[in-house]
Amino acid sequence: MLGVNSINLGKLEFCAHYIYDEHAHNEYEINYINLGRCIMVIDDKNVTLKQGECVIIPPNYRHSFMVDGLQKCQITQLSFKLYNIDEVLDSLSLFKYKQPYFKIANCTDVLESMNQMYTYYNYKSYSEYNKLLLNLELQKLFVMLSMHIEHTDLKKGRYEHTLLETALAYIDAHYEEDIQLEELAKMYKVSSRYLRKIFMEYVGFSAIEYITMLRIERAKDLLKNTHSSISEIGMDVGYNSFQYFSMMFKKKTGVSPKDFRGQYRM
Repeated sequence: MLGVNSINLGKLEFCAHYIYDEHAHNEYEINYINLGRCIMVIDDKNVTLKQGECVIIPPNYRHSFMVDGLQKCQITQLSFKLYNIDEVLDSLSLFKYKQPYFKIANCTDVLESMNQMYTYYNYKSYSEYNKLLLNLELQKLFVMLSMHIEHTDLKKGRYEHTLLETALAYIDAHYEEDIQLEELAKMYKVSSRYLRKIFMEYVGFSAIEYITMLRIERAKDLLKNTHSSISEIGMDVGYNSFQYFSMMFKKKTGVSPKDFRGQYRM
């Protein structure tokens, strides 16, 4: 039988603007987004996730989590520790490829498998039969995830995916600058309309929303952990106007930058 320790399976809900600080652990973690949108920062890379997408994080990779400001985020999460993996399972893409994360889309079969596991996991009269069924369903899940990973890899060469990855990497490195979508589109020799389309299709929210989310989360970090003035922080994250920064910050968090900082200086 497959060696599995420390299975934790649950359905989690996080409010808008929620932040889970960076951490790492020696378990695999699988997160399926049931509702809403979020960004996970995994090994210093921003990974956008929307409803219907799933991310797998192998053990010991640093990761954090932030929910966008428009709505709550609901997640089905599974974590587990493996030992004694046989040759067949070890050859699966999930375990064969060594990388910080795997992101997959259009994977409702994964959710169905996790829901079935949730039923076995929470059954009132837990028995050896439940343990066996849980173990079998987990192996089935490994195969499903590996099939999705292979399918995703086959699509990686597609132009739209390459363009989006490049655009996201540029924004991640320059979000504190005055980024205009039209200029970004010119840089990659596409129309701004096309760039907006692939952002909405693959990321789930617009480039402007993405930039705003990065700026506000960075501002939160600076407000909590530095003594810089609020106007300086606004400038540091890309806002030339103190009033506009304060307005956007309150719009996205529900409190002013001053009140936010006050929560951590008491």
